Amino acid sequence: MADGTGGSEILSPLAEDSFNTIFQRLTVEPDDLVGLIAYGLYKQAKRDWVLRYKNKHRSYPEQSDMQAYHDHFSDDDLLRFRSQAESMMLDFAEVIVEDRRLMIEDNARNGELKDIKTAIISKIADSTKFWDQVKASVIAWVISLALTVLIITVFNFTLIADALKKIVGAGS
Repeated sequence: MADGTGGSEILSPLAEDSFNTIFQRLTVEPDDLVGLIAYGLYKQAKRDWVLRYKNKHRSYPEQSDMQAYHDHFSDDDLLRFRSQAESMMLDFAEVIVEDRRLMIEDNARNGELKDIKTAIISKIADSTKFWDQVKASVIAWVISLALTVLIITVFNFTLIADALKKIVGAGS
């Protein structure tokens, strides 16, 4: 508070029984969202009751009528307000999730795609390291050299065979 006093001093001019305890009965903790919504539902019901009372009696309820209204709320009545508040919150959450579902699914898919992309880049990076490339190049060179020697040998063998045939054929 601006004067440094606690919140309880704000209520000190009021006698404890001069206000109803519905708020305390509906809320479990100060930041109890379900309780706060339930209290709003209670206040809405109270307002509706006051308007019905005014239409019926052509005047607003007296303090004794208000006290009787507050006193008639049982724990079961208050639990119904809390249940209605919970239901409203669940309905709201479902609407939000449904509204955001496509975005959530897209984000999940994008996350999976990013993971796959990262794995592919990592695999490519691993397979294109310098010494791996040198080793692959040397192996390719050795294979091509072996193929060249083989081709030359086969070609030379064919030339030698042709020369032998000519020699053997000339001697007959």
